[in-house]
Amino acid sequence: MKKKTIAPLCIAAFILLACNNESKDSVEKADSTNSAIQDTAANNNMASIDEESSSFLVRVANSGMAETQMASTAQANATYQPVKDFAAMLYTDHTALNEQVKALAQQKGVVLPTAASEDKQKVVNDLKTKTGKDVDISFLSAGSSAIAFCASTLYKAVKAAAATL
Repeated sequence: MKKKTIAPLCIAAFILLACNNESKDSVEKADSTNSAIQDTAANNNMASIDEESSSFLVRVANSGMAETQMASTAQANATYQPVKDFAAMLYTDHTALNEQVKALAQQKGVVLPTAASEDKQKVVNDLKTKTGKDVDISFLSAGSSAIAFCASTLYKAVKAAAATL
């Protein structure tokens, strides 16, 4: 009896996966997986992390991956020594932060992206094409944009957390 139930379920799952051949980047896939996990937990009266928190971890991981790639590139290719030093510090700090985010996500059952999103990877790839002083300028410009994004994301997360207290 169980064989008759399992076979149609496997076929249905295969069809759904085969039909869902949309090109999604790693962040979209992580968000989609986390949403499904939350729905399953809710349907089975199980505890799970809320959507805002899982989305926050996904965004932080996404930015962290891109920033370590940019810092590595700047460390190797920048012309101005203080930019290289800053890139080295960012690489070290963000690598440690990325590990903490991974540990927290694993503890909370959150799926993280396996690669930076397409838009973040485009910035990384653009930096890799630069030479000379253009590396320094592009890295510092991208870095200031990343800092503004992180500050905004963190502010929203703190504000949302404070609203629930």
